[in-house]
Amino acid sequence: MLVYLTAFALSLPFLGAARANFCKWKGIAPQTGGAACAALSREQKLEYKLRYILFFLLAFLPPFFISAVRYGIGTDYFYTYVPEWNKLLTGEGNGFSEWGFNAIILFLQLFTDDPQWLFVVTSAVYFYFIYRTVIRYSENAYVSAAVLFVSCFYFWSLNNVRQGIAVTALFAAYPYLVRRETWKYLLCVLVGFLFHKTAIIMIVPYVAVNLRFVRREFPVWLVIAVIALPFACVVLEFILRHTKYEYFFTSDLNDNQSTTLNIFYHLVFFVLMYLALGRSYKADKQAYVLLFLQFFAFYISCVSLFIPISEMISRATMYFQVYQILSVPYCLKRIRRADNRAAFALIYFGAYALYLIWFIVLKGYHDVLPYQWIFSQ
Repeated sequence: MLVYLTAFALSLPFLGAARANFCKWKGIAPQTGGAACAALSREQKLEYKLRYILFFLLAFLPPFFISAVRYGIGTDYFYTYVPEWNKLLTGEGNGFSEWGFNAIILFLQLFTDDPQWLFVVTSAVYFYFIYRTVIRYSENAYVSAAVLFVSCFYFWSLNNVRQGIAVTALFAAYPYLVRRETWKYLLCVLVGFLFHKTAIIMIVPYVAVNLRFVRREFPVWLVIAVIALPFACVVLEFILRHTKYEYFFTSDLNDNQSTTLNIFYHLVFFVLMYLALGRSYKADKQAYVLLFLQFFAFYISCVSLFIPISEMISRATMYFQVYQILSVPYCLKRIRRADNRAAFALIYFGAYALYLIWFIVLKGYHDVLPYQWIFSQ
């Protein structure tokens, strides 16, 4: 864990500097809710742009390096990715079902036989999507980096490499979701789909958040959605059983367990978000989108009550949980009283810190902590 903490600590000051210089380059005053500030000359804009690029790279490099040089990190490292790399290399198999991911492997194999380069490239793509979105759209880059770390999303992605990139591609689509830029959003869905086919589900929130009648009576539709959950799960299971994801029902992955703890966490955070944004979401599209996405995280977690396959449900939830990287600082910025902000932050980070310690550190979930041998010599 010390390796990861060190990497993120080294990136933090540069991440904040990249955010500050990006705002100056774009003429945005970050402390005034995104309002335009004084006009800059072309030379000044170029200076701030170059500074932004420099600090972006400096922030990017520490966590990227740790992720890129990992060896045997994650249960899927030798179980899935290295074997499939070798099969494609020797022509013994067709690789993954996502041809975009296969294309990356085949391109890399033009230059090397070493599968480690696959993790170098995927780590670069992952942190580019994450940090670029944080720098451009987060209310507080430091808080966003803390959420990325403590929420376990980063650790999950070290094992679920393909889906991790698919999720971050949709995370990068956040501004298109808010501004209702359909084609740009669908392009991000396509990019995600090339890495993991489950990215197609992110068309659903795009449609949902742009239904005006839902936004007008948001609490009513939340109640209706909860009541309809058992029926929705019947339809969902029918669809899944007629796709390649049927193996979740017929293999050892069908553990007959619900994601009870995730349901609790996402419900608590949705309530906290509603308290913070409940008065503003009708006039503030960003607040509404972030609130709706957190409801989706809770809702998908609840699906496990009727389709108790924890692995499948947890993976699907990640498409929505990732937006907490933006929603936590967004809520903190809009909570006026300092004691309420402190309580919000304490509940969120305290709960997830316990989750992180229990599942990642103590139980060794995803097997992402083999770096500990460095400190045991």
